[in-house]
Amino acid sequence: MNTVGMDAFYTPGEVASVMVRCVSAVEVDRVADFAVGDGALLDAARLRWPKSELMAVDVDPMCVLEAKRKSWHVRTATCDFLSRRSTDGSATLRSLKGACDVVLLNPPFSLRGAGREFATLPGNRTVRSRAMAFVVHGLEFLATHGELVALLPASTLDSVRDAAAWEFIGSCHEVSVVARYERGTFRSATAATVVIHVGPGRGGDVGPPSYRPLRRASRAMRVRLVRGTAQMHSLVGGSEWQLIHTTDLVDGSVLPLHRPVGMSGRVVVGPCVLIPRVGVPVEGDVAVVRDGKFVISDCILGLECETEAKADQLARQVREDIVALRSLYGGACARYITVVKLRGYLEARGVEVEVVGRS
Repeated sequence: MNTVGMDAFYTPGEVASVMVRCVSAVEVDRVADFAVGDGALLDAARLRWPKSELMAVDVDPMCVLEAKRKSWHVRTATCDFLSRRSTDGSATLRSLKGACDVVLLNPPFSLRGAGREFATLPGNRTVRSRAMAFVVHGLEFLATHGELVALLPASTLDSVRDAAAWEFIGSCHEVSVVARYERGTFRSATAATVVIHVGPGRGGDVGPPSYRPLRRASRAMRVRLVRGTAQMHSLVGGSEWQLIHTTDLVDGSVLPLHRPVGMSGRVVVGPCVLIPRVGVPVEGDVAVVRDGKFVISDCILGLECETEAKADQLARQVREDIVALRSLYGGACARYITVVKLRGYLEARGVEVEVVGRS
């Protein structure tokens, strides 16, 4: 199969987590990704539904081999999902028609140097964008109660060539936009993107989906995100402040402090949740400071909360979702997380974030 010119903008871990989270089903039997790429969407699905059967499909055989390597309970197929001849020729794909509880998609946004791809709609209308064609075809694989979540270029919402596809999808399903990402979400792509959710329902809408935020509490949690700036190698002695470093974060709490310093960095005020900025955090590294004011090192990020109860709640949520948080840490040497990534992680979980100072 020819994969030359194919887009390869893989799903960032934080976006994959959001996409899986917006599925309403608590338990599912089968999850499929028909443009599996590096497998980020199925990785996120495996974390939420560890007992589910996963289906990995891609036109690139190397992506399919990688999916096989990751997990023994992944079924795979190598085919061109937009080619009827290719999908009909796969016994695995034929068996999945109408049998998937969840379909996750980050389809190629274009195919450079090749002709347009089409999907046929009722009334002999056609879909003239590759991304929307993936969505239309993907619906054929949904079970009656199934849900489809796709990451698409934001331009599809206003594109004339996608109008017929939106009309068709909206006439049969409940459709909504659950998240928006500005340019820069993908390292090598500049397109703004949206996450759309297609679920069971009577439909009836005849245009692009409207925005529906992810489910969140009636009153969102609010935090102030503070990036520590005190450098351990250049501390100024003193007695005015106590310094907190990552080595002080143990078993969800802060060890008795023993580093009196002068004013040499940003201060956090309790109640506050502290998270390592550098390294790969474990559950016990997510610590709560209940009161007081402290200087934090440049290896720590602080989340100042409105109440002690909210700090405990936030810390518990982060610990329960620690695998998704760890996926955001990168770097060639010591792994670290940026303020931008942590902010996105929190906002995707219904937390309102105010960033203090530079990120």
